[in-house]
Amino acid sequence: MSEITVKSEEILKSVKSIPALSPGASQLLDVLGGGKYEVSDIVKVIENDSALTVNVLKVVNSAAIGLRQEMASVHQAVSFLGDTKVIGIAMASAGRETFNAELLGYQGDRGMLGRHCLWVALAARELARHTNGVVDKGLAFTAGLLHDIGKAVVSDYMVELVPDIIKKSASDSGTNHLKAEQLVIGTDHCEVGGKLATHWKMPQSLCLGIEHHHKPANAPDEFKVMTYVLHLADTLAQMQGMGTGVDDLQYEFDGSYTDFIKLESCDLEGLALDVQIEFNATAEALFGTDLETE
Repeated sequence: MSEITVKSEEILKSVKSIPALSPGASQLLDVLGGGKYEVSDIVKVIENDSALTVNVLKVVNSAAIGLRQEMASVHQAVSFLGDTKVIGIAMASAGRETFNAELLGYQGDRGMLGRHCLWVALAARELARHTNGVVDKGLAFTAGLLHDIGKAVVSDYMVELVPDIIKKSASDSGTNHLKAEQLVIGTDHCEVGGKLATHWKMPQSLCLGIEHHHKPANAPDEFKVMTYVLHLADTLAQMQGMGTGVDDLQYEFDGSYTDFIKLESCDLEGLALDVQIEFNATAEALFGTDLETE
């Protein structure tokens, strides 16, 4: 058995040791996975999880949000911020350790993963509005927030191999960073992220979107639109300088998104600008505030 095979098996096996999301976060994903939900469904799930409730209200009432009057309930928070932002706060607090991971294997600083994923989540939500109702905006937001969770797992295994990965990616025009990961460690962050999402019992659309977000054409037909939304949102984030490290813009881009997302390429710049404005208003509150861990 080769050293690469052993390493890939070790990485994939390690996924099972990562603590599952809280019951409240898992229920939230179940609600979103159904594709049809009311705001009251979101409020009910969060209110029934004391840790999620504390974290949502703590972030909403942080100085970064700049409220004039304190929010005392999750329902008020949803009414003020909207359901997708509150979902984002809840999911970010549930996976705080993952989002704050220091991506040494990507030469990324602590917090870069969380900020990148937030940008992608906001972009995915906006792109979902251009899918003729095929992709639910709340589900797209959550998928964007979680699309790169595999990096938090594989990063530590890649630290000493970064030079090899960079060399392979740079030496052959047909070898992008994803392929370089596969050649050096026997797997990649997309596959590992998909396995972790499955371990966390996420909706299938999220699991497969995460697994194929760098190669959306490989996604099953029923999940292609969601996957192209993630693919395009991730690419836009990197183009805006909101990546995760040495792998920025080192992936193959699939221009076939126009078959699934009804948005002209000339409109992407405006969408990216709108996302950046909202990101600036949200990032500090979501990732710049210490959240409760218990």
